[in-house]
Amino acid sequence: MQVCDPSFSEFQLLYKTLTQGLAKDIVYHDSEVHEYNFVLATNKTVCQIGYQSHPSIPNVPYQIEIIDSISGIRVLKESFTFSPTSTSYVVPKNKVFLNSGTTYTLRRTQTNWGNNIGNTTGRVASIDNLVFPVISGDLSITSSNFFQNGGPSINKGVPFIDLVFE
Repeated sequence: MQVCDPSFSEFQLLYKTLTQGLAKDIVYHDSEVHEYNFVLATNKTVCQIGYQSHPSIPNVPYQIEIIDSISGIRVLKESFTFSPTSTSYVVPKNKVFLNSGTTYTLRRTQTNWGNNIGNTTGRVASIDNLVFPVISGDLSITSSNFFQNGGPSINKGVPFIDLVFE
């Protein structure tokens, strides 16, 4: 069994590669939903999820979902709070098993943003006309979307929602 280490993940490597290239690492996309679709080359178990809260709503939970894009079945749907100063990691209540070759959607939703839609922004590797798939190790991100009370903004970057596998 692999160690669940949030200091390194395939997603972090992918994100770093994007932002060392043409993508900007910025806080962006004022929409309630930030998501990306991904496929794994091997079966994996999610052990931690990393995100950073908007500083204006530090104690407001975000809903995190992982959805099988074909069947529509949610394999994870939980609310978590995250640090407003840096990426922090949470552990799902139950094991989240993901199958290789299946397209999943990783979605973060924030609907409790007060009176400023800007509170829905999040860290994004932003680039117009990003060419997918973007691959790191066993992780392939195949598309992204930002929508609901903003957008849609399709394939304009990758939101920083880290999945750590064991």
